[in-house]
Amino acid sequence: MKELTGTATTKDWVQVTKGLTMRPKYGNTRCWSELCQREFASMAERRRGEDLRMMEMAGTITNLEYQPQWVLSAKPKVTYTADFRYCEAPGHLPLERIDYVVVEDVKGVMTDASRVRIAWLKQKYGIIVKVVPAKEVNR
Repeated sequence: MKELTGTATTKDWVQVTKGLTMRPKYGNTRCWSELCQREFASMAERRRGEDLRMMEMAGTITNLEYQPQWVLSAKPKVTYTADFRYCEAPGHLPLERIDYVVVEDVKGVMTDASRVRIAWLKQKYGIIVKVVPAKEVNR
């Protein structure tokens, strides 16, 4: 397959359906995780997902979810999809709260659109997103 470079146009997307592929805008590489049995959007997201999966297996966290989604607006439809949502397990929390839910998003580049949606999520649902910089996850 031929790879397209530069900024994508409508014509480029039409060509994608004819056997051409687009290079990711921020240079991320989609990758598979055997541990999690799923594909991730980037190496950093995969590493963080594997760390969280190991923490879940060890009992440090519970109810690990990948790609949880919230509707921010019905018309026009606007959604926010985080990378992970999980619960801190009892004994690993301040004040032993059982219902402490963490929402995480691994970001290589924090765009204005991301900032707006994260703020919108907080305003609408009271959810605070823990943004994990990709450089902190990369080993």
